[in-house]
Order: sequence, then C-alpha cells, then structure tokens
Amino acid sequence: MKLKSEAFSSWMSSIKVIGFDLDDTLWNNSDVIIKAIDAQYQYFMDHQLNSSRQELEAAYVSISQKLISAQPKRYQDVTQLRNETLKQLCVHFGLDLKHAMGAFSAFYKQRQKVKLYDEVIPLLEKLSQKYTLMVISNGNSNLEDIGIADFFNVHLQAGRDGEAKPSGDMLLKALSFYDLKPHEYLYVGDNFHTDGQAVINAGVKGLVIPSNPAEHHEQTFNTDNIKVLDNLLSFLKLVG
Repeated sequence: MKLKSEAFSSWMSSIKVIGFDLDDTLWNNSDVIIKAIDAQYQYFMDHQLNSSRQELEAAYVSISQKLISAQPKRYQDVTQLRNETLKQLCVHFGLDLKHAMGAFSAFYKQRQKVKLYDEVIPLLEKLSQKYTLMVISNGNSNLEDIGIADFFNVHLQAGRDGEAKPSGDMLLKALSFYDLKPHEYLYVGDNFHTDGQAVINAGVKGLVIPSNPAEHHEQTFNTDNIKVLDNLLSFLKLVG
C-alpha cells in the first residue's frame, strides 16, 4: 500500500528530529567495504609480508571472532575491533606494530569513498530546512570525508556512544539529548532487523527503506510507528 502525501504529512507532524542510518541507507555499502578490505590486505602485500591473502584473511577472521567472543560490548565499536585485530595480526605474523596503523589507514581511507544515492543531497537539503538531522550508525563512516557533515547536528556511533542496533540504546540517548518525547523522533534506516527493531525497542517512529527489495514486507511490523518506502526518491517526493 503506497503512502499518500497527506497521510504521510499527518504522520510526520509531530517530528522534530530525524536520525539517519548511513551504510546502505544513503549509499550502497557492499562495494565500498569490499574495496576497503582489499586496500587493507594490499597494504600488507606491499610491505613484503611473506604470506598469502588467504592466510591473512583466515587469521584476521579468527582473531576478530575471539575478540568479540571475549568482550562483545567493547567490540561493538568497529574501529576499535579492527585496530586491535590488526595489531594482533601483526604479532601473529611477526610484523612491526606500525603496520597495523598503516593497514587501518589504507582501509579507512577507502572506506570513506562512497557514492551517495542521487536523492541524498536534495533530500537532506529539504529536510534540514524543517528538522534537526542527526546520525546513528553501527559503522565508522566519516561525515566530513564524505562531504555531508554540515547537514547533521550529532553523529552517534555504536560502541563509542552506546550499544549497537538493534538495541534502542542510541535512539533513547538521542531522545534524552534533544529532550524529546518518542513520537517527536523519526529514525530512517534500510534494515528490518537492525534499524526497524531498534525503532521498536526505543518506541520511536521509524522509516525503513529496504536495501534488499526481497525483504520489502510491510507486514513485518505490526505497528503504525513504522512506515516502509521503496526508495529515497519516494521519501523526497513525500516531503517535497
């Protein structure tokens, strides 16, 4: 069932602050991460590590999984997790620890090379005229590097600023930060199981724009607090 502009405007009438997810909501993240990981391992290959990429990847995954198992809350911070994993990877292969920093830098630089969906800038420009905008993300994108920092008032990241989604922790912190009631806050994301569930857990309003069309099922949510749209263009048209 398609949302009509009048009904959507009524549903949005109480909203004061809009929070956004980033990866796969404002850009397609799959290729970005693949290229970032490639850059990380290429750094090691360029510095004469006498091991194959397959060996590097296997060791990286093993170390990462052990860290998460030992301290799951601490390593919700993906930057901290990658940095510590790379340090232990260097120890494992007998490399100077400076190469952990170099490999992370290679990953992180490539990780910021995203291609925004065409509707992102027009949508943020339109919304920022009426609402306060912020970011809540499980990832570690840099808004300054991407070029959209000026649109957002606050950027909360999992681990650093609260529990990762699907916990509603960071959304509840946003309510407290802005002194809002739940119906005054809207969160926009792409994933039913992380973003949608975080909305439910926090009791706020949510807009899910699925990155995977196969998961586009409105009946997933038995609540009027969450709406589902096909794409960002639909959102732009509804607020336009």
